[in-house]
Amino acid sequence: EVDQVKEVFADWQPQQALPVVPECVAEWYESHTEDLEFAIYVFCGEFYRDSSRSTRELTDFEKWFDDDENSPIETLIRMKNGYQVEKPQLYRVCLLGGRHTLTRRHPRKTLPFNYTFLWSWSDELKEMREINEKVDLFTEQEIKAIDERYWQFAVPVEDEE
Repeated sequence: EVDQVKEVFADWQPQQALPVVPECVAEWYESHTEDLEFAIYVFCGEFYRDSSRSTRELTDFEKWFDDDENSPIETLIRMKNGYQVEKPQLYRVCLLGGRHTLTRRHPRKTLPFNYTFLWSWSDELKEMREINEKVDLFTEQEIKAIDERYWQFAVPVEDEE
């Protein structure tokens, strides 16, 4: 019986988990699926010859590709067998014990700014949440782009919210 089990599992290889990649990597991959190997080759050549790389802001994909810990070429090739897009951590920006929440303004309202703080018990906040349940959820990058000082008031949102 032991020999039969060994024979059955002799060629068995554990299935590798699908790579989990940022959205920018998935977008680049999807736009190059037809000629992936050539696209990687061209990107490498252009990226590493780019003399402005040290003086300009790199794209999110370039930053990911330039990080050896990501094994970028291997990961892009492995994505042929499938992949998952990582979910970014989302945050709420809350002040005064959560009574104020930073939120995006409703697109129909014409105001000279895109963000405002709403009272947590206000009718306006209730209306905005009904329109878009994630209206007041932001990534770290979005919060810091609005104003770096808001980051200290960021509260992580759990997946089940």
